[in-house]
Amino acid sequence: MTMTGYPDVGLYVGGSWRTTADNLPVIDPANGQVIGRLARAGPQDLDDVLEAASKGFEVWSQTAPKDRADLLRAAAALMRERQAEIAHDITRELGKPYPQAKLEVIRGCEFFERAVPGSEPPAASSSRPCSPTFLTTPG
Repeated sequence: MTMTGYPDVGLYVGGSWRTTADNLPVIDPANGQVIGRLARAGPQDLDDVLEAASKGFEVWSQTAPKDRADLLRAAAALMRERQAEIAHDITRELGKPYPQAKLEVIRGCEFFERAVPGSEPPAASSSRPCSPTFLTTPG
C-alpha cells in the first residue's frame, strides 16, 4: 500500500511518462513501510531511452549557449524553490537526516549552475555539447 505524499514514479522517456509491468517498492527505512513505487525499466525501455537521448542531444546541441545556460539556471532555481519538498523525500527514501538532505539538494543546484559556461568556478567541460549520456541505477 502506498502512503500519500510520495508519488509513484514512472519512466520519463522522450517527453512523456510511462508505466511498466514491473516496479520496485520505495521503503521508508525508519519504519519499513512501502511509501511509493518506482517503475523498473526493461530492455525495450532502455532502447527507447537511448533513442530519445540521441534525438534530444541533436536538439540540445543546436540550442544557443545562452538558451542552454538559461535553462540550467532555471532548473537550479526550481530545485532551490522546492528544496524543502525534495529534502523531505530524500529523508523518507534514505533515512538521511533532514539537514543533510537539504545540503544534498543545494549541491544538486550547484551542479546545474556550474555546468553553465562562464560560471564560477569554471565549468569542467567545454560549452559545446559532446554526446548524450546514459545512466542507470541498480535495481
